[in-house]
Amino acid sequence: MKSLFKLLPIVLILGLGLNSCKKEKDTKKCDSCSISGTVVYLPIGCVGNSTTLGILDEDGNYYFVKKDLTSKFGNYMEGANICFDFNVQENCNIILHAGIMAIPIKCISLTCIGNCKPSYKDCEKSKYIESQDFYKLPETEFYSAQNMKIVGNNLKFTVGFSGCDDQVEPTLYINSPPLGAPFTILNCKLIFNRIPQACEAAFRKELCYDLGDLLEQNPKDINIITANGQVTLNLW
Repeated sequence: MKSLFKLLPIVLILGLGLNSCKKEKDTKKCDSCSISGTVVYLPIGCVGNSTTLGILDEDGNYYFVKKDLTSKFGNYMEGANICFDFNVQENCNIILHAGIMAIPIKCISLTCIGNCKPSYKDCEKSKYIESQDFYKLPETEFYSAQNMKIVGNNLKFTVGFSGCDDQVEPTLYINSPPLGAPFTILNCKLIFNRIPQACEAAFRKELCYDLGDLLEQNPKDINIITANGQVTLNLW
C-alpha cells in the first residue's frame, strides 16, 4: 500500500505533463487564439472577389467579421497569416451568400486575433533595435533594395550588391518612433555580416524577413535605409 502512495504523485505529474503536451499540440500554430487562418477578400460579388476583407481558415471556411470585439482586425492586410476565435453572429445579411458559387460564409463576432508563425520557411526573423542604437549600426556594404512588398507577416524584397560571390545572409534591423508619434514608420537597415569583398561582380538576391508583431502597429511606411538614401514602401 505504501508503494502505491509513493507512485501516486508520479502518476499525477505524468498526467499533467501529457495534458499540457496535448494542449500545446492543439495550439502550436498560434500565439494565443485557437484557429489558424488567412485574411482574404471574400468571394461575395457577382464576378471574382469583393473588396470586403474576411478570414479563410485552413479547412476552406470563410468568415465575415460583422463585429470586431478586438478592434484589431483592421490592422491586418490581405494575405496575413493569423490565429483567431469567434462567436457566431445571428441575423447575418443574406447577400453574403449570393456569389456565383453560393459559398457559405459565416458571420462572426471576432473575439481574438493574433499573428501566427510565418508560413514561409525561408524567411529570417528581423531584429528590433532601439533608435539610439539603430543609428550606431555600421555601414557594412553598398546595396540597393527593390520590389518591396508585404506577404503575410513578412517583408520581401530584392537586394542588389557587389562582391566576389552572393553567399550572404544579411540581418535586418528595425526601429520605429516612440509611442505617441502621430503614426508608425518602420526604419530598416541591412547588415551583411561579412567582411567587405574587393571584387565588383554584381549580384541580386531575394530576401524575406518576418516582421512579427510589428505589423500590428499598422505602420504607415517601411523604409530601408541604404548608403544612397532610402527606399520606402507605403502601406496606407
